[in-house]
Amino acid sequence: MRKDYVIVLINIIFYILILGAVTSCSTGSRQQTIEPQTLEIISVSTLDGWAESDGSANSDMGGPLTGDFEHSQPGVGYRQFFSFGLADIPDGATIISASLELFQTNYHGSPLTDLGNVVVDHLDYGTTLDGADYNMPALASNIGTLSDSTTEEYKILDVTTYVQMDYAAARDYSQYRVRFSLQDNDDDGARDSVSFTDAEDSCCSTGNLPRLVVEYE
Repeated sequence: MRKDYVIVLINIIFYILILGAVTSCSTGSRQQTIEPQTLEIISVSTLDGWAESDGSANSDMGGPLTGDFEHSQPGVGYRQFFSFGLADIPDGATIISASLELFQTNYHGSPLTDLGNVVVDHLDYGTTLDGADYNMPALASNIGTLSDSTTEEYKILDVTTYVQMDYAAARDYSQYRVRFSLQDNDDDGARDSVSFTDAEDSCCSTGNLPRLVVEYE
């Protein structure tokens, strides 16, 4: 009889140990979390640049600008464009946040007074940049103010919603147009402009390239 009690006791202890191990594993699995990843995407050099209101465009260095060049090109406005490839974001990822970060430098005249703040449009202009993109319909117009000062620094705009939209639509790129809020030129005969560095760093050699910073899990 005593032997039977011992066997029963051993069985009870065995099941308690097994149950504890299973519970511990289950709890450990629940406590595991996926660490968010941060990806810094530099603008595609062949797809960033500028377009002019006269129908011309340039995506190959040359000193980009936003605003006007009135002292030599009266009546012509300039807008800048930036394109960021999304191929490095894994399939099935959840995008937590995204910020457009453009380095503003080399301003002339009084652009913010004469032309307004610098704002951004969300576009899908595809695999080429041409003059038609200057006025192409935006996916979303004026998604936020990128700059309201002439301070030379990175200007940052939250574009989480728009990167999520591009990723969900399986677009190859997340693309943006930079312009002034009121007008692109003011016909005053004097240059009013700012420049945001491009992927080639062709303006001012700042070393501060245009980037899209994406956090995902």
